[in-house]
Amino acid sequence: MKLKATCSLTVNTVGDCPIVAMLRPRSGQAQWIVSERYDLQPWVPTTEYVDNYGNLCQRMVVPRGDMRIAVEVVMQVEDQIAVAPDAPHTPIDQLPDDALLFLLQSRYCPSDKMQEKALSIVGDAPPGYAQVESIRAWLTPYLYSR
Repeated sequence: MKLKATCSLTVNTVGDCPIVAMLRPRSGQAQWIVSERYDLQPWVPTTEYVDNYGNLCQRMVVPRGDMRIAVEVVMQVEDQIAVAPDAPHTPIDQLPDDALLFLLQSRYCPSDKMQEKALSIVGDAPPGYAQVESIRAWLTPYLYSR
């Protein structure tokens, strides 16, 4: 199925402001980017790099005043989201090395104080897909777009 996503931002700064934007999705296993438009008004020189997570990052300096960043993407995706309700739990010592990065603590989240909250989110769900689904269901209402 084809999906169209758009984003329009207006940034107002009191002085030149270096930023890193992550507004361009990548083609990959789950999606193919059919077309995209990335418009900067006023136009400023921009460089792009891929971060450690595979995200496309656009680096630029927003000039003093207003700047508009508009993105439009058309992508081809599967008609159905892949689910695997019977997917088992994988013990940490059996995870691939490149997955371990996602288990590290964050300075933005006091992980040593989150156990009680985490247990309340997953409830009695068995380890594996069921716990992941519990986390997704808990998180979804907190995500919004305007």
